[in-house]
Formats: sequence, structure tokens, C-alpha cells
Amino acid sequence: MVHSTWPMIRAGENSHHLELMYYKLRQNFLLSGSLAIQSNIVISGFLLAYNMEVFSETNNINWYIIPKVIILRYLRLTPVYALVVALNASWIKFLERGPLWQVSVQRLLSHCRSDWWRNLLYINNYKYHAVCLMPTWYLAVDMQLFCLGIILFVLLRKKSYQKPVLITILILGMITIAVHTYVRDLNAIFMISPQECRNLFETDSTFNETYKMSHTNVPSFIIGMMAGYYIYESQKSGLKLSSSRILQFMYWSLVPLGAVLMFSGELFYRDAPRDPVAVRAAYAALSKPLFGTLLALLIVGTIFKIDNLYRKVLESNLWTIPNRLNFCVFLVNFTLIKLYVGKMQSLIVISNTTMMLLAFSTIVASFVVAIPLWMLVEMPCARVTKNCHTAFEKTHLKKKNKKNI
Repeated sequence: MVHSTWPMIRAGENSHHLELMYYKLRQNFLLSGSLAIQSNIVISGFLLAYNMEVFSETNNINWYIIPKVIILRYLRLTPVYALVVALNASWIKFLERGPLWQVSVQRLLSHCRSDWWRNLLYINNYKYHAVCLMPTWYLAVDMQLFCLGIILFVLLRKKSYQKPVLITILILGMITIAVHTYVRDLNAIFMISPQECRNLFETDSTFNETYKMSHTNVPSFIIGMMAGYYIYESQKSGLKLSSSRILQFMYWSLVPLGAVLMFSGELFYRDAPRDPVAVRAAYAALSKPLFGTLLALLIVGTIFKIDNLYRKVLESNLWTIPNRLNFCVFLVNFTLIKLYVGKMQSLIVISNTTMMLLAFSTIVASFVVAIPLWMLVEMPCARVTKNCHTAFEKTHLKKKNKKNI
């Protein structure tokens, strides 16, 4: 939805309306909502720790497992990703063109032709001017943190080491964010300014150095891993959390607190001199782990059924189809948005109605395109990877049984 506003910034007719959006409270969700991406990172760390704990029940965990797990992860993500990159680097140039083709689609095409290998090696997040499928910086972060997480899981096989090591890494990660922000004199949050947004943040130092780099997203991932360890051990020991009114109230307050934390970034958009770098560094270091902690607590409360307020929504069957298609939607969404801009024959009149219609239409179009992509590429490749994973588990199980005998 946020990405769908880019055509209005790139080709808006009444730019004054766009400028006034920065003074409206209801637009803060778009301007300060970048912190929400931490939810993906927390869930990624949680699933890694929890699933590997389950895997370790029937399999030996040693250093040899690391490359095998990473290869399986790579094979799961890369086939459909590589196809979308290839299409962006080749066939797109034959589509019908409009006046804005050069400043939108042509730049995407040239970057994908020159930097495709960075995307497929999942290192594109450590490069300025990386706009070939720009949102895929997250895939690079996810893959790099996954590699870190699997190494930590093998390293922390002794339960007594888990808590002190993870807390140490969490603190070091927060210090790293603060030092990076302070030394480079960066913004406290990833600020969406019209000019930088028009150019897809190619030269925005905060976006390129603290928003999309892995070492500045480590705290949220570690918090997710800690939640995974805690939930697994609690379920194994048969822990039951009582549904007391105090606990329920704390659970209910998690979402409002997360929203308040997200909207607090609006303070840095005010018409005033730039805040002291120490303030910006402190906010940058604390905001991500605080948001990650709120989400981790929400996951714990939902799994242990403290209350049904959020659980009914999160467990609804309505999410089944979007869950199947979400990876393909993620990959094709921004390409469709850029193609829309590249084919435009007139400017867009910016309004709230136009924004909602544009967001709705691009989301629907992304799901429509994702259906054949999922059926013909992602699902078959995922089945092959799953079969490889099953064979991998059986091999390890045999080795473990032989060792026990």
C-alpha cells in the first residue's frame, strides 16, 4: 500500500497537495510506518529458532548442518526471485512506453542488467543506488540474518549459553545502530521526503546505511529468536499462562503501544531545526528493539491464548490464500507500479480518493499476476525443496539412530 503512492510522487500534478500531507495526522501511517518492517524480521528470527528446536528433537545438530540448511533456504527463495529479476532485465523493454519511461522503467532495466548477480547473491542491500527491484533489500537482510541465526543456533546448543549470548548480541546490535547513526550524522528514522522518494532513495544515507543493512536490523532478529526459544521451552514444560485481567490488559495494550511508537517518528518531520545527533542516535537504537519486543510479546500472548481479541483475526482462514501468494506479490508489486508510471500519458491529480484507488488497484493487480507465478514457478520449486528437506531429515535421523545404537 505504501509503495502504491509512488506514482503520485513521481507524476503528481498538484504537488502542493502532496506537501500538505506532511501536516495531516492521518498520513503519519505512511510517513512513519517504516518501523513496521521490523515485524517481518522478528517473525523470521522466531520461526528460525522455534523450527530448529523442533528439528533438533529428531536430528543431530552440528556444524555440518549449517551449509545444508542455508542451501535449502536459498533454493526455496531464489527460483521465482531469479525469474522476476530476469524479466525485469530483459522482456520489459519491449512493452509500450510513455513519457516517463526513461526515468522509471529504463532505470530499473539498466540496474537489473548490471546488478542482477548482487540480488541473487543476496548482497544488494549493501550497495547504494541499488534500485533493481528496490524492495528486495529485505530478502537480502532476511537471508543474511538467517545465516547468522543458524550459526548462533548451532553455537548455542548448550541451553546455559543461550540467554547471556543473545542478550550480549542484542546490546551490541543496539550500540552498533547508535554509533552508526552518530558517526554518519544520520536521521533517527527513515524519513520519506518527496525528492528522495522520487529517486527511490538512491542517495538517502539513512535508507542505505541503517534501514536496509543487516547489522542495523540484528536486534529485532535476536528478539525474535529469544521468543522462539522461550515459546518452545514453555510448551515443552507444559507452561500455562493464566488469563488474569492484568495480563489481558497488558496483552490488549501491545497493539496501541506499537502504533504510538510508530507514530512517534512524526516528531522528526516537524518544521524545526534538526534534532541533536545524540537524540537521533538514541531514538534509532531504541525504537527497533522496542517495537520488536512488543511484537514478540504479542506472539507469546497469542500462542498461549491469553485472550481472543487479536487471535481470532490472526488465525482467520481469510489469510490462507494471501499467505500462499504473498512472496510472489512482494516480488511483482513494485514492478507493476513502475510499469504503470512508465506507460502513463498524463499526470495524476493527487487526492485521498486517488491514493486509495491506486493502492487498491495495484494490490489487486499484484495478486492477479502472482497466481500464475505461484502455480507455475514458486509452488513446484517449493515442493522440490520440501522433498529435499524431507530427505535431509531422514538422512540425519538415520545417522542419529545409528549413533545411539
